[in-house]
Amino acid sequence: MPEHRVSATTIVEEYQLYIFNRTAQLVGTHRLIADSDSIALAKTAALRKEGPCEVWQGARLVARLYAAQR
Repeated sequence: MPEHRVSATTIVEEYQLYIFNRTAQLVGTHRLIADSDSIALAKTAALRKEGPCEVWQGARLVARLYAAQR
């Protein structure tokens, strides 16, 4: 799993965001660099639209998010 060293003491991880439409078809992906799951999820909020999405770190599912509430 790729990790990126920002400084001598800070290691950040690579996450992948998969965005789906309402019929569960993949419509987009984004690579995220973050130093924690919570920061990756915060970045996800800015990238996703209304449909469901999944955030992965390597083979680990971090979160499955459903349609945004209005």
